Amino acid sequence: MNRKVKVLVCKLSSCFVEPSCSQPNKSATQSFSSTPWTAQVAIRRKYECDYAEIFVNTPDSYAEVFSQYTHFVLFGSVFYNVKLVSLQILLLKVAKMVGCRTLLVGNQQGFEQDIQFKSGVDVVVSAIDSDPIVAIDLLEENGFFSDSDYQGPKQYSKKDIRSKKHFCNGISFLKSRKDICRFDYWSSPYNFKQRIVSVGTGCPFGCTFCPSQNSIWSSKSADQIVNEVAFWKGTAIDLLTAEFFLNRKWLEKTLDALASAYIPIWMRVQGRIDSIHRNLDLLPLCKKAGIEMIYVGLESASDRVMETCNKSNNQTWRVEEIIQVARQNNIGINLNLMVGFPEDDEDSLNETYEFIKRYPYASTASFFRPIPGTSIIQEMKNSGLPFEGNIDLDGYLKHYSNRWTDGVHLPTKYLSKDRVVYWKQKFDELMKERSIPFLHFLTHEDISHRIKQRRKRNG
Repeated sequence: MNRKVKVLVCKLSSCFVEPSCSQPNKSATQSFSSTPWTAQVAIRRKYECDYAEIFVNTPDSYAEVFSQYTHFVLFGSVFYNVKLVSLQILLLKVAKMVGCRTLLVGNQQGFEQDIQFKSGVDVVVSAIDSDPIVAIDLLEENGFFSDSDYQGPKQYSKKDIRSKKHFCNGISFLKSRKDICRFDYWSSPYNFKQRIVSVGTGCPFGCTFCPSQNSIWSSKSADQIVNEVAFWKGTAIDLLTAEFFLNRKWLEKTLDALASAYIPIWMRVQGRIDSIHRNLDLLPLCKKAGIEMIYVGLESASDRVMETCNKSNNQTWRVEEIIQVARQNNIGINLNLMVGFPEDDEDSLNETYEFIKRYPYASTASFFRPIPGTSIIQEMKNSGLPFEGNIDLDGYLKHYSNRWTDGVHLPTKYLSKDRVVYWKQKFDELMKERSIPFLHFLTHEDISHRIKQRRKRNG
């Protein structure tokens, strides 16, 4: 390479970019993730590094910019959108063309080799809710950021990344906040500004359909979480981790720290039914900490179906008690649903339908889709179930480009594709006609009102 190492970290965005580059997509909720900026801080420990957002409608004038750098790091994923995946591949090709060493970081849904072949990217780090700093450290150890030839692995799996037990190693995006201000995020023309602040990674459970299965759980410290949340006071935040309620000692310490900080904020978290139920006595503290919404992984109200997916602790009686305690503490609940598990039949879907009629705390039901790398794939093969083009990237995008509405979907062991679609439409109609209580918590006006109430209450 024989040039001074200079790294450009980029993130694909369908919602927001630096105003000088192009206009945000006004039809989408503005979203922010701290992960790429945290990676920038990590790289800056040794190398010069800049950051840029790339908006999907930006003109194709990347070559001139990329040629100023020796390394190009792109945060992207296999989106359910052909246009975004095509742009991801184009960016990597252009960076390679002008002589950059290229790195793709993101959840590639098991299509690492396919994307590598199409784009020519040097290294792919496949990560979902994983620690980007561990990935940066592993790449540094193997010479990726040096000016000599790279001889290390071409792919890093989530197992490689999660081999380390620490999370972010104390490195925070706050160290790059001067760059954050440079992107003029605060003056964006949106009433609802949603941030994503990563607080932990991994999930030790073995749900067969989940790409996070059987991975090491680790987290940031309570102090670091408070500092990062406080930076975005007055906004809405997703505290991102696959399992927020897993470790009670960490949970209590984090909630105590957030509650004591009196931050005017609106936050939502997610967790498994059994983990949330085990910590029901902490929901009042969740409310004091600023948590207004909990995403609950119901998936299906059928114990039989959940048991076949290795999620046998999903009993609906636990959900009923979670809803009851959440109501008492004025915390919103969103039940995540999936339609068309391999073991779904008329009885299981009707069971879930009747449960949602009694407890209307779901806003959408997505089609089940087999994700490469998950253990449910082998189970489907053993049962002779079809994959509908799920074996390569092109087929996946064609058939699963929108898991909520369009596309070809799968039969189950007992139901045809038409019956699966029928049940999906039936769930959609139910949710449309019913007044879903949790939606009250998601309106821009209500979020702003709750933040103002919290600010006033806390002085």
